[in-house]
Amino acid sequence: MTLMDYLIEPVAIRSGFWFWHSQNVPVYNYVCWFLIALPMQWAYHKWASPNNPAAKWLFLSQLVFFSLLNYIL
Repeated sequence: MTLMDYLIEPVAIRSGFWFWHSQNVPVYNYVCWFLIALPMQWAYHKWASPNNPAAKWLFLSQLVFFSLLNYIL
């Protein structure tokens, strides 16, 4: 989730979805994403059924999509 946020942030800023007071995204944002996402993903994999074959392809397609947008924009 933190990697995805790292890829989405520049696209969202350039597209006008949100902004930060400084020009750069604060490291605090990524630390918070990591600290919240890690226990959530751990709990999901421990108690839910993570056997969704489409999930890895959806995640990969989003990684490619936002990587390309970062390159293009």
